[in-house]
Amino acid sequence: MVVQTAGLQVWGMLKVLLEAKEAGLTERLVPYVERLVKAGMWLSKDVKRRILRLAGEETS
Repeated sequence: MVVQTAGLQVWGMLKVLLEAKEAGLTERLVPYVERLVKAGMWLSKDVKRRILRLAGEETS
């Protein structure tokens, strides 16, 4: 990727959401993740579980 060659870091939407929570811009990621899925973003159950675990929102 040209971006990586330039030394820039590529972030996806889920990384942006995790950073927003860490910065205190949102209390929960679940509503946003669900909204992305409803809008057509495909997430495996494993990826969804890992993102929510990283956010401290693991549901079991």
